Order: sequence, then C-alpha cells, then structure tokens
Amino acid sequence: MERPIVRVIDNQEENINNNPNFTSSEMNDLLAKYGYKSQGNVQVYNNPVAPVNNQTFDEMIREQEAEERRIQEMRRQRMYGPKPITFSNDSVGYSETRYSSMDLDSGSMGIQVTIVTDMKF
Repeated sequence: MERPIVRVIDNQEENINNNPNFTSSEMNDLLAKYGYKSQGNVQVYNNPVAPVNNQTFDEMIREQEAEERRIQEMRRQRMYGPKPITFSNDSVGYSETRYSSMDLDSGSMGIQVTIVTDMKF
C-alpha cells in the first residue's frame, strides 16, 4: 500500500494592479457605460434622464391590472381551451394519401400528404 503524499500549500494571495493599461477611448467607453464622463482628469457623474410618463398613479394601476387580467385569461384559455385529439386506427372514417413530385434543377423531390379523420359521414 502506498502512503499518501502531503504537500504544504501557501496561503492564497491577491495581487492588485493599480495601473491598468487602458487606452483613453476604452476608459471613456467604460465611464460612459456607467453614466460618467471624463472632463480632463476629473470624472463627472451624469444622472441619466428617466423617461417622462404623463400618467397618473391610478392610470398606471389600471394599466397594470389590465395586463395581469390579460395574462390570467391567456393562462385560463391554455388550461381549459381546445386540446389536440388523437384517435385509434379502428375509428378512422376517412383516409386519403396523395403523392406528388417537385421537379428541381438537381433532380426531383417527392412529397406524401396523408389526410385522416374519424368524423362520421
């Protein structure tokens, strides 16, 4: 039986580089992304302008409730709406198969269409 090998591992260290190598255009792009702009050696925060909404609080509430009702109605329709129906081969009332070909430049491609129903005629 082989004895386990034990190694001593030094504690983890974090090296922080305080002099990142960014070009001025990369720096300006990053500052602009987070709402700052560079003016000389000073970065100034530009408060982004919120979109203007001329609705009252009651109108916003009514709009939100209408959206929630629409989503609930869609869920209800999915739950109780029409479901796909499958039927057995014993109850097939009508079956028709047609074959067709499509002439293409590189040859021909065949298509098969089958129509099956169990409706009573």
